[in-house]
Amino acid sequence: MEIRQVPERPMVAIRETATVAELPELMGRCYGEIAAFLEAKGSAVAGPPFALYYSMDTESFDVEIGFPVESAGDGNKRIRFGTLPAGTAAVEIHRGPYNTLENTYVSMMKEIESMGRQMDTFMYEFYLNDPDVVAPEEIETEIYLPLKNT
Repeated sequence: MEIRQVPERPMVAIRETATVAELPELMGRCYGEIAAFLEAKGSAVAGPPFALYYSMDTESFDVEIGFPVESAGDGNKRIRFGTLPAGTAAVEIHRGPYNTLENTYVSMMKEIESMGRQMDTFMYEFYLNDPDVVAPEEIETEIYLPLKNT
């Protein structure tokens, strides 16, 4: 895990609420919808897909699903442009299936606590490769845990 100063990044996303079981299908649908929207506008993505989690309780996730873009534009009722916030974040690349992500989160949270730092109220992940193309043990997820200023 490393601590990084993360710059603000323009993004385009759809915000949804979903259960853990609903997330894979929802993400695929949202990524496809955003890609079609950008293509119709003559725009393109500027990085790997992400999910920004505002809350992750046991019942459901409040999540924004999207892509970084070069610059903001006009959205519609469902798709919005915005920014991934700048700030200090703990960052680590998890290698392995998505169902083992929790192990990396727990390890990161323990390390953050041992440093005397506190996490912010949101977190996000970039999906660095395609789970339909690589083996489960080769999936790479870059986890960002923003830290509160101390």
